[in-house]
Amino acid sequence: MSDMPADLQLRLDAIRRRIQVARSAIGSAQSVDLSELTGEVQAVCETLRAAPLQIDRKELVAELEMILTDLGRLEQELTAQQEAMPHPPGGNAKSGD
Repeated sequence: MSDMPADLQLRLDAIRRRIQVARSAIGSAQSVDLSELTGEVQAVCETLRAAPLQIDRKELVAELEMILTDLGRLEQELTAQQEAMPHPPGGNAKSGD
């Protein structure tokens, strides 16, 4: 049983689900929409500010580490998808070149 407040756990789970949906979309060659991720992260921050001091910090750190790992994988998959996309002739693959 988790010692984390239920609303905080729900918000963390929502972030992980959004990342998983994005990763699935990449695997299906669909576009990825992460526009609501910022708001979900903000909601976690606000929940943490209001959380009791007795929150299980080790459990929270483990949850946040899993989210960071998922984000790292998502970044790798997005980068691979972008690199696999055909580039127009004469155009630069990277912006700013």
